[in-house]
This record gives sequence, structure tokens and C-alpha cells, in this order.
Amino acid sequence: MHNNTHLPKRNFKFKRGEFYHINNRGLSKKKIFYTKEDYEWFINQISIYKKKYNIDVICYCLMPNHFHLIIKQTGEADGSK
Repeated sequence: MHNNTHLPKRNFKFKRGEFYHINNRGLSKKKIFYTKEDYEWFINQISIYKKKYNIDVICYCLMPNHFHLIIKQTGEADGSK
């Protein structure tokens, strides 16, 4: 799961005080989480990025082939980076 593949940046700016639903699913509905460690790694990444981009994670749901995040942009940092 943890390869260093990066997608192109989108030209979208998160607005302070707004809520966003973020989701992603594996290609062809394939798994993106295989082990307990994959889930733990992803949760750790959420913790790192919420501090970096000044967001609150309201809730999340991790499934074997996809995830959902509800976030709120709380600070000046642009969460779209």
C-alpha cells in the first residue's frame, strides 16, 4: 500500500471553516488495506497531515477497498497541497 506514487495536484482551494467529504477507492474496487498495519499506517498519516494542513478530522471510515474522511479546514494552511 505505501508506495511513493503521487497524483497530479488539483487546482482546488479548501476554505477555512468548511467541511469536506474525502474518499478514495482502489482501482477496479481492489483492496488498498491488506493488513492491520496498513490501517495503522494510514491513521498515522492522517494524524501527520491534519497538523500540517490545519484540519480537524471529524470522522473517518476505513474499509478494505476504500476510505471516507469528513474534515474541516480550521486554519490558514491550504489543505489542497
